[in-house]
Amino acid sequence: MSAAFVLFNNSQMFGQSNAASMGDLLTVAPSGPSDVIRNPALIPNQTVNNAFGFFYTYVQRLSGVCESDLYLNMNGTEYDSKVEMEEPKSFGMNSHLSYLKKFDKSALGFAVTSLDNDQYLYNEIETHLYATDGTIEILSDEINRENSFHPVFITSAGFSLSGNSTFGFQLLAKYSRISEERKRETVISSSNEETEKHEKLVNAIRGELGFGYLYRANDFQLGLLLRSGDFSWIKKEVKIDYNSETSITQLDSKASIDGKRTSGPSVSAGIYKRINTILAFGFESLFIFEYSYVDKDFTFIGNENRIETEEFVVKSGTSVSLKGGIELKLTQNMTFSTGTGFSSRKFERYQDENNSGRTMSSDESDYIYCTAGIGYSFSTNISIDIMAAYFFSKNKQMLYYRNEGETYTDERRHEISIKGNYIFTGMGIVLRF
Repeated sequence: MSAAFVLFNNSQMFGQSNAASMGDLLTVAPSGPSDVIRNPALIPNQTVNNAFGFFYTYVQRLSGVCESDLYLNMNGTEYDSKVEMEEPKSFGMNSHLSYLKKFDKSALGFAVTSLDNDQYLYNEIETHLYATDGTIEILSDEINRENSFHPVFITSAGFSLSGNSTFGFQLLAKYSRISEERKRETVISSSNEETEKHEKLVNAIRGELGFGYLYRANDFQLGLLLRSGDFSWIKKEVKIDYNSETSITQLDSKASIDGKRTSGPSVSAGIYKRINTILAFGFESLFIFEYSYVDKDFTFIGNENRIETEEFVVKSGTSVSLKGGIELKLTQNMTFSTGTGFSSRKFERYQDENNSGRTMSSDESDYIYCTAGIGYSFSTNISIDIMAAYFFSKNKQMLYYRNEGETYTDERRHEISIKGNYIFTGMGIVLRF
């Protein structure tokens, strides 16, 4: 049985500037020290020698619907089954720190932030299973918890090419630590009891390069951001405690992945146009190209009390994001921004046919979000930003598993549908000196 965890794939980018309130623009609309995290070609347009920015964000799941369907076949016998999933408990937090130094025709910046996942993320989901073949009844309760930490360290440099053009490059160093715990209690025909506990730890270091370009002419901007995709070094560990009436098993295993590309290259393109002194708008598209790589993971063979370290192919199709928004200058010191966005992603993970069986899964996610924020300048040196966002996610997962031995066959197909509503809030400050 697998757990369905909802990850905040969009929320982690919000809360970096007024451009984020316009639907989370990355390539246009220079916005101070947060540009270190965005398009590096933006940073030469900084107007002061030094700038420091801090932004804190929090995201919380509000409500949603979880639906699940399970096909179960054991030793040639099909079981009527029912799966109930409790409402997931999910929240994430982020802190964005950035510093920008301006030189004559160039600039250099450093940041600690989050990109691909929330900087801190907690997920919990509880599942209840009932299955019967008319004679044997199976009751199973399972709880899955995940704690993860994903800081990103960014160094950006930007240079002026001419009066209208700038370019830049950036180095992104990412660290991830994911701790997963799964506990399951199973009762078979009111007598045979099994308890199973899995503890998994994943440590990963990833690196990525980015290149940016910005063209400015009067009140018009055109921006491009290219990123290489991640190259990763990953270490995995698992510990399993399995107790039944006939056996007590304690197992552990390790696996590593060294220097593989684990995400596809991406390109973002955006435009920004100021209509007059009050109104401006921006639009941007993001494409992450398809990729695949060979991953390693663990399979627990309960009937044989052993762990197999197996290879899986992870494949992603082209991902698309569209976003845009408007900016209103309400007063000399206050700006209001609002926007919306949409993104779609699809992943597959499968294992080729071998002697022990076959495992494959798929994951499709769609996100729609709306953003709004206010920026207020107390002086030329101090300003604050306040932001809120609402987003709706729709996630479909499928897991197919078949394992064959000399005396048994185990086949399962688990389909999961999760819809969720989330609220995001953030507040930050910018100091210029």
